[in-house]
Amino acid sequence: MSRVIRLSLILVFVGGVLFLIQRNQLNAARADLLALKSAPKVETPAGGEDLEGRREQLKREIARLTEANQEIHKLRGQIRVARQQRLTAETLRKDNKDLEARLADAKRNNGKPRVQNPFANRGQATPEAAVETMLWAMREGRTNELSQVNLQIAGHLPNMRPQDLSNTILLMRGTTANVRGIQFLPRQKNPDGDTVLQARIIRPEGSSETLLPMGPFGASDTMNFTLQHTNGHWVIVGQF
Repeated sequence: MSRVIRLSLILVFVGGVLFLIQRNQLNAARADLLALKSAPKVETPAGGEDLEGRREQLKREIARLTEANQEIHKLRGQIRVARQQRLTAETLRKDNKDLEARLADAKRNNGKPRVQNPFANRGQATPEAAVETMLWAMREGRTNELSQVNLQIAGHLPNMRPQDLSNTILLMRGTTANVRGIQFLPRQKNPDGDTVLQARIIRPEGSSETLLPMGPFGASDTMNFTLQHTNGHWVIVGQF
């Protein structure tokens, strides 16, 4: 692939230089021929033969440059074909990489297509971002990010045995497996001055609850999070 790209770049450069040189020569020859045609013969009777010879020479030069110009156009056509072939090859390579990634992902999920995560890692700049980051980490099984955003969980995950941690990750994924999205309501304050954020669960049509009636959702359509702003980040300190 790199060889095709290098060849295309060389052809583009050489073709462009040749085209500019030939075009300048062709324009100069045409200008000389026009000047000679307009020159009065009576003023140079002794040099008439030289003038005619010069005209014939210029005609041959114009014919040669015209032929060379046609070759340049042909070369430019070859460059366009090579460029299109390169773009096609790059598209095929990208499609192959996407297909390989999808096949590898299907193998990791026992042949089942992976469901798109409706949440994203939004960081912890706002209460809403912190809650969505927590849900994203639960869906992806990302225990490190989950510990950073949820202080309740942070104290338990590091002390779990490997088997218990693996079961917890499966539980978190199952808890969020049937949740399509989340809708936040206006923020509130509790008596302690903490921010309380209420969120409404959005589930697919025909679904009434999560696959596992555990975790932060339960069978309810709403949930409440208590958050604090610490060291420039919002963290979840409670949920009910």
